[in-house]
Amino acid sequence: MSDETIKSLLLLVLDKIDKQEQSIYRQEQLMQVVLDSLTTKKAVAKFLGVHPVTIKNYVKNGTFELDREYFIDENGEIEFVPTAIVDFKKNRNSKKATKATVKRTLHPGAAKFLGERLHG
Repeated sequence: MSDETIKSLLLLVLDKIDKQEQSIYRQEQLMQVVLDSLTTKKAVAKFLGVHPVTIKNYVKNGTFELDREYFIDENGEIEFVPTAIVDFKKNRNSKKATKATVKRTLHPGAAKFLGERLHG
């Protein structure tokens, strides 16, 4: 390859890197807007795809922990921690995926017993 070809390719790569950096910056800005809005029960419910009563139950039954997913503000109101809510959703989705891939099997003795009962 000639020096001019290499130079042209390098400029092209640098331009693509610059565009990717701009795109990442815009995504970071949008994410900050989303995170800033994830402080209310209604916003958290919408983000998680559940009813606001479910969020209330999460607080009540300990699914959401005080000082982890939420805290009590100076007015005594519940305020949610956006990054913890995002982590909760990520972990909840990964647990669902794990559960979906688990195959249930019977103990060999139980399978034999049930097989005899079903076929015998």
